[in-house]
Amino acid sequence: MNIRLPPAPIFFVLVFISPPSSGCEDSGRSVWIEEAGTVARVLLKTPTQTQQLVEAARGELLDVTHSRQGAAWSKWNGSDWDIQVWRAGHVQTLGRPGRDDGQPVIWEKGVAWISAHLMDVRVISRLWTGESETLPGVLAENLASRARGLSWVSWSPRGPKAWLFDEQGARQVQPEAPPLEASRAEEGIESDSSEWTALWAPIGTHGPPLPRTTHATVQVATERLVVFGGEVWDESCTQFLGLDNVLWTLDLVNGKWVQTAPEPSPSKRCHTPLAIDPTRRLALLWGGAGLNTNGEIELLDDTWLLDTTALRWTEVSTSVQPKAGADAGLVHDPTADRFLLFRRGEVWEFQTAEKRWVKLDISPGPPPREAVTVALDPTTRKVLFFGGNAGSRYFEDTWILDLSTAEWREIRNGPHPSARVRVAHALDRERRIVALYGGVLGPYSSRKSDLWVFDFESERWSLAICQGSVSPGPRGGFHGMGFDPSSGVFTLFGGRSDSVRHHNDVWRLKLERRSR
Repeated sequence: MNIRLPPAPIFFVLVFISPPSSGCEDSGRSVWIEEAGTVARVLLKTPTQTQQLVEAARGELLDVTHSRQGAAWSKWNGSDWDIQVWRAGHVQTLGRPGRDDGQPVIWEKGVAWISAHLMDVRVISRLWTGESETLPGVLAENLASRARGLSWVSWSPRGPKAWLFDEQGARQVQPEAPPLEASRAEEGIESDSSEWTALWAPIGTHGPPLPRTTHATVQVATERLVVFGGEVWDESCTQFLGLDNVLWTLDLVNGKWVQTAPEPSPSKRCHTPLAIDPTRRLALLWGGAGLNTNGEIELLDDTWLLDTTALRWTEVSTSVQPKAGADAGLVHDPTADRFLLFRRGEVWEFQTAEKRWVKLDISPGPPPREAVTVALDPTTRKVLFFGGNAGSRYFEDTWILDLSTAEWREIRNGPHPSARVRVAHALDRERRIVALYGGVLGPYSSRKSDLWVFDFESERWSLAICQGSVSPGPRGGFHGMGFDPSSGVFTLFGGRSDSVRHHNDVWRLKLERRSR
């Protein structure tokens, strides 16, 4: 069983029209499609076909080719490229036969791969007709002839390269797309414009909790990671065990997990925010999603304070409080000695000393939503507000709330993460940056594996270039991530890769600013 709150996503795509390339047999137009910084080329006959492909691709467009029989593009699955085939308005996912570097081409008998390196062409090496086979040389040459005029954009850290197929074979041409900067790392794209490099490393631990997702995570100073609640699965990830209200702490020095169940405690739940006052070492928990006696989802509105030193919960009863809900954004504001909660267009403050909720009168800002990512810069008292969803609508916009003026301002100044919810994120107060990792577009969509950094000083996003050979891979289902200010290390726990892969591993992340 999974606790699924949001429905399927909707994507928003910008389309640029340019003249067809020389040598192209197709009478249609050459279309550059840009989605969250990713640019792909599509050769289609009509705007209607273009829109159908955009909707079918669900925002995962990359290296698109087209013929009169359909279209194909590459999609990164976390470890390799899958081929997405579009015909007559329907999409089919094909695993790549073999591990070559080829690009997909649609023709009347199936999908073929053309592998091109620099100015050399390995012609077509694979064919998909329901099963793969090696093409005879004559057939390969014939297919190459039929495929002439098809083009794609290949990527490198130095930027895009376009390949054009015609009677001369394959050759590199200058892209006609708008200038590009960074794009999504899970699609294998890096950029020299990135300001940050990232290094992931797994942490060996003893006695970890069972695999889980939609749990809450905070870090206490340098020594402990605190995990609460979530959807829990058995070790094999084949059986849903229910929700949890156990408090887990990880000693980041010796790698040992400790389980506690203090009384009283919040009820079993998931999709709940948790934020910490680092000075008091006091964490605030609000709401979330539980299950009633009939096994149905029940939204909660209770408020709890956690003494992270004594590991003791205290319930706070208030006459006024936010309406029951889950996936709220929650941050601590040290200047005003309060916590701020963001949900459905409302901003609430929890006054720590008075232990009460107050709804704030804030100027109109972002459209109402849930599952938003928020972080507060204590230096400027500005709140980063990114993403989230309102029903089936998913957002990729970025806003700043200036607490000194109570005014909202949208940020539109370059590359940014694509639409998503339930990311892993944490604030580095010293460098005034926010690390944002992964996330998901809904319970049935692929998870993300890209890592973005938001700089409060420049108010810009930058896609970090991941170094090393290991990483957590595509994941979502997070509410928070740990950060150690003394070492500059972020800590990630658990999450979900897909409907049958849940995790209980721990990863450390180190971010370094690139020298120029």
